[in-house]
Amino acid sequence: MPIRLPRQTCESWLRDCSEDQAFVCINGIRVRNLKELVKLFEKMSNDDYAYHVNEEKNDFASWAEGVFRNGHLAANFRSARSRKEAYQYVKRHFLMLQRNIRDAKLKEERKKTRLKSHRNKS
Repeated sequence: MPIRLPRQTCESWLRDCSEDQAFVCINGIRVRNLKELVKLFEKMSNDDYAYHVNEEKNDFASWAEGVFRNGHLAANFRSARSRKEAYQYVKRHFLMLQRNIRDAKLKEERKKTRLKSHRNKS
């Protein structure tokens, strides 16, 4: 069953953060949004991931929660047992947010069409 979130929530979680809030990976890549984070995970080595996620910290969870107030993604990052699993979580989360926005836009368009049709009949 798909997760339905308000459009505003999805948009705020997909937005670019400010440059001073960007995630800076140990490999030097800077990330300002979830789309870029997905791409980072595609290129990141297991050693780079281990630098950011260990028993003392989870930089990805902290960034998702602190910058985007996205507790759902942060919880997924904390439960991930590997870089691959964390990558799957962030990719699915990104696609789910995009799908929610697309569906909200389609719903708004259908509503406008119905209103126009109703007005034309009156």
